[in-house]
Amino acid sequence: MKAPENYYTLPEAYKTSGKPINVMGVVIDHLPPMQTRGDDLLCTFNIQDPDFSAGFSGLDGLRVRYFGRGGDLVPKIQSLGDVVVLRNVMMKDYRSESVVLSNKSSSCVVFHHRNVPDSADQITPSGSAWLPYTGTRWASPPSNSEQTYAVQLKEAMQSNILARNAAAQRLTGQQAPIFSIGNSNSTLSRRDKFSLIKNIKAQMFHDLVGQVVKVFPSNSGDVDLYITDYTSNSLLMHYASPDKKPDLESHGRCGDEYGYISRQQQKWHGPYGNLILKIGLKQPNASYVQYQVQTNDFVAIQNVRIKTDSHGNLEGDIFPDNLAPNRVNIEKIKGNHNEKVRDIKLRKEQYDHTLSAISEPEVPEKKASKKLKKKQQKKERKEAEAAMRSHSDSLSVIIGGRNEGNRNVRCSNGSVNLSTIDEIISGSYLYDKTSSGIEYRLPFINAKYRSQIRVVDFYPHDLKDFTRTPDDLVYNDVEQSEGKDADPPEEGMETKKWEWAFVLLVEDGKQTRIAYPKAQLKLLVAGSDADYLLKLDATDLRKDETAFRKLQEKLFLLWGDLEEVKAKTLLPVAADSAPTEHQASGFSCSSKPFDCCIMEYGVPVESRGVNGKDADREWVRMHKMFETTIMSG
Repeated sequence: MKAPENYYTLPEAYKTSGKPINVMGVVIDHLPPMQTRGDDLLCTFNIQDPDFSAGFSGLDGLRVRYFGRGGDLVPKIQSLGDVVVLRNVMMKDYRSESVVLSNKSSSCVVFHHRNVPDSADQITPSGSAWLPYTGTRWASPPSNSEQTYAVQLKEAMQSNILARNAAAQRLTGQQAPIFSIGNSNSTLSRRDKFSLIKNIKAQMFHDLVGQVVKVFPSNSGDVDLYITDYTSNSLLMHYASPDKKPDLESHGRCGDEYGYISRQQQKWHGPYGNLILKIGLKQPNASYVQYQVQTNDFVAIQNVRIKTDSHGNLEGDIFPDNLAPNRVNIEKIKGNHNEKVRDIKLRKEQYDHTLSAISEPEVPEKKASKKLKKKQQKKERKEAEAAMRSHSDSLSVIIGGRNEGNRNVRCSNGSVNLSTIDEIISGSYLYDKTSSGIEYRLPFINAKYRSQIRVVDFYPHDLKDFTRTPDDLVYNDVEQSEGKDADPPEEGMETKKWEWAFVLLVEDGKQTRIAYPKAQLKLLVAGSDADYLLKLDATDLRKDETAFRKLQEKLFLLWGDLEEVKAKTLLPVAADSAPTEHQASGFSCSSKPFDCCIMEYGVPVESRGVNGKDADREWVRMHKMFETTIMSG
């Protein structure tokens, strides 16, 4: 079996980079088209051919990301086993993965599985296009060689597709997913398995669309996602309205499993009743929700397994797909074009109207008792706050003076012991001996820590320079390789025009009785780590005043009045001059300590030996913040 002329097999395509290629393959996994942040739709699917299946057993197909402005410009894939013809696409690195990316000159033809003969012996060519097909706008009809190869691909991959369909049927009790992609308004709808929350049942798999009520990450890396579509199910956990006391013993503590927080302080902001479904997420879905989803967003979720918890309430979970371990089952729905989202908004309006209607005015004779009730509640609240402060003070003694911590900042890996900044810098693990007893020092070591820190300075000095554009050659000084032209801009590619990049100067957050100079460390905050910390999109802060104000509000939660103190005390300096070691003493401000995850790594730098000759590669020891986030603001 040979690929058509001017076509690459998938193993050959995998080894290319940045040049236009043509490939064909069989769909082994796919997601419905989703709306990007711009005007494009994104269609994501995995393809295989016999050579790729045999030679790249560690990869579950070659991932394709196909962009198009409108439903007629993205592939209309219906099921596993569809054969796709991709013309003028490129291999690119995307999130550390080599993927096939479309551009404005790409086109695609799809032969649906049911329309392709099972064997080459059944081929009966008649004219130029003898196999039924669907194509993107302006796609040329398939040639005889493309159609023949499509039949050969199906025949060679048939056993693989049948095995995947059988596995999907065992897991879900249904055939492999078939998506409705007739237009952009229905790209997130799915046949047979979609259900409203009021109709979900234990031990069943459902597809859901709902509004995010809460995202609760755990130290283990998992995430609890709470959603509602404003339909009631009596088997869900009941959240009592404000005028009723919640039964915490029978319904759980909503993230406070062991009751560390006093009950008077626990308050649910709605919706009330049996409207909210909790869904437990593991990777990669957990990371997607942490990075991409916020409260009040609308999401479409596939293949949620419904079960009962220890209290008999219904809840859901999503486990990794063994056939596609990198597959994400959750999509954020943007805009108001989705019919199911519009239905949810209507039901929410009815819920809000009903909630306000039942809040009838008090009759005069009950006003006195109402005042007494409020007075009693105020007294109980003050007692609870005093008890919590007392608990916090005693806890700070136990853990070594960690009082008045910053409750707005959280990090993962809570089971890891805290390291001081001095312990991280000194790094006894950097020193070692050879077998002959010769001592040597490593330039760095790949390691992760959890430390309690406070921010005392930042760079760049102007917050408006916290975002940079890759088009700035001063910031992005990576040179092009000789003889290689820059890649042409591609239609619909999600290349970031702006990205976060800044440095925090931190010191130990632990208070000591004796004042002495504290060890300090510079932490890089950039890329996805900054996205996770701020939960804000990077943009041109010098032009986007609203985004700049939001950033200031976020950072105030992180470092208190540091920005104001620095602005008053710092002499005018060049915007591009980072503080030297002697200048890096920080500022006295209201910054509170918080737990933070720190990663140590090394960066290679060019070095020259004597007389300009090449010397051994040198490494710069670096530290960056990761898996740390500002929870509010």
